[in-house]
Amino acid sequence: MHTAEQARNWIACFVLQRCRVWIARENGGRAVGFLVLDGDEVDQLYVLSGCQGRGIGSQLLDLAKREAPGRLRLQTFQRNAWARAFYEARGFRAAAFDDGSRNEECKPDVRYKWEATPMA
Repeated sequence: MHTAEQARNWIACFVLQRCRVWIARENGGRAVGFLVLDGDEVDQLYVLSGCQGRGIGSQLLDLAKREAPGRLRLQTFQRNAWARAFYEARGFRAAAFDDGSRNEECKPDVRYKWEATPMA
């Protein structure tokens, strides 16, 4: 939907200026995933397809949970069953379903929430 130049400008002018960003790297230094946290919103979480299933996404989410003030929000597409199962297995609960009018792709999405459980 965007050119490479538009994406670079958005990352430089918005993401890196406003958000916290963590990059997961392999031992050799290659970036294999990243997480962008905008307040309590997980704005982006990506892991290279060949590196999925190794706990990288879980580690990034755990980091976000430690950094957030007891709650996180995120959204994903309703049709993305893999991502939905991933988030739900890590304590996120569906809070709202939308018709896609609030995202650039105009695809139905689901908003998830996670809240820390109080210590007993």
